[in-house]
Amino acid sequence: MTNSPPAPRPIALFFSNLRGGGIQRVMLNLAEGFLDAGLRVDLVIVQAEGELLPEVPARARLVDFQKRRALFALPNLITYLKNEKPISLLASQPHLNVLAILARVFARAQTRMVISEHIAFEDAARNGAHLLDRWSALMGRIFYKHADEIIAVSQGVKSQLVRATRVAPEHVRVIHNPILNAAFNAKKMQAVEHPWLGQNIPLILSAGRLTAQKDHASLLRAFAILLRNTPARLIIFGEGEERNALLKLAQDLKIESEISLPGFVQNPFGFMQRAQLFVLSSRWEGFGNVLVEALACGLSVVASDCPSGPSEILEGDKFGWLTPVGDAPALAAAMRAALAHPFSAETLQRRAQDFSIERIAPLYLQTLLPQPATIRARSGL
Repeated sequence: MTNSPPAPRPIALFFSNLRGGGIQRVMLNLAEGFLDAGLRVDLVIVQAEGELLPEVPARARLVDFQKRRALFALPNLITYLKNEKPISLLASQPHLNVLAILARVFARAQTRMVISEHIAFEDAARNGAHLLDRWSALMGRIFYKHADEIIAVSQGVKSQLVRATRVAPEHVRVIHNPILNAAFNAKKMQAVEHPWLGQNIPLILSAGRLTAQKDHASLLRAFAILLRNTPARLIIFGEGEERNALLKLAQDLKIESEISLPGFVQNPFGFMQRAQLFVLSSRWEGFGNVLVEALACGLSVVASDCPSGPSEILEGDKFGWLTPVGDAPALAAAMRAALAHPFSAETLQRRAQDFSIERIAPLYLQTLLPQPATIRARSGL
């Protein structure tokens, strides 16, 4: 009787939950790409709850630590590394990056440790509302040098990370986020409902948490300026602590009848497919996933030229309009220009393909698998 060869060791993706955030979507997209490459993938999650649970790839193994706080998951992660011995582990978010590094030390594991950084350290520390934002740079300075590799999702994130944590620049590789997956085209063609769809009035969209970071207040002020000579309507998708303040501002600006805040929607892409313009007014970003999604729907975009993300996605003004952060008149002027002279949908969709899983996942694998994946699979690693 012959013994079966050992099962290949997995790649582990370690993140917080399955709520509808950008990092969660990136991790699920990477899992899809790694699975398509013939690799085993473990989704190692602090607590596997949230609206993205149905989107977990069926071929991935879900490892749910069922912890309310990330710190409480440290013993589980140590045990996981000891028992499962993944080839590599990719972590995300500063506090999870630190936990992953600590877990490898305590487990005495040989797992290759790659951490990814999605936030602009300096902007988050200066403006972030959470205590973790303030301490991220210090944690990074102490722990990040112990990772085998660091991935930054944009050049802006890399620059701030290097300054804030003092890691060597050559230790950080920039890889943009994988945004487009196999299901995207189907989602953008799904039927969506809103009384403003199909009317002969330009529809402008924005999407993101209703927080100070996204600076929807400047967007509302710009929209009020636009309405002086350009009819339009504005829908902002998302929830957050700024909702009531934004509704009050809309009333003060006398534009409340021309805006809609429908909250979080599972599939905003159907709206993007039917709108005339997308606007991102953020004070800071790590990357700006939603800009890529808008481009993939052939939708012209206007974005604030915040330190990270938008200018890289749009290559300056090659694929959209950039305006100074917080400058409502400039934002209004760009919105007016974009409505009058939109980019061709085909041009924008071609640019969006640069951020597809097919193009981005292999770049991650070059970092996660120093040897070709096929060699590792044959050797039973």
